[in-house]
Amino acid sequence: MTLPPNSSPSLSGQANALLLSAADIQMTQKNFSFAKKFSLPLYFVSAADGTNVVKLFNDAIRLAVAYKESSQDFMDEVLQELENFKLEQKEEDAPDQEQSGMIKSPSPS
Repeated sequence: MTLPPNSSPSLSGQANALLLSAADIQMTQKNFSFAKKFSLPLYFVSAADGTNVVKLFNDAIRLAVAYKESSQDFMDEVLQELENFKLEQKEEDAPDQEQSGMIKSPSPS
């Protein structure tokens, strides 16, 4: 612990730490309008002790997979069509490569 110059540790410093902990608990009771407005899940996590970190990542991955599988987003549809177009192009080019390979004259042995 680093103390400012001309200071010494005291019980008041410990009380401040307790107040900070109490303030953290009070934060878990607070409503956050952004999350509420957009119906987003809100997680209170602690990197210090790992509280809810695993749950947050598990839920985030689960929600991302569910979104990917059933997305109605316009940009997702556009990207999917572009991916399908690329696959169709590869399929169309594959027979052309086979035919061009057949037309080549055999190499002398």
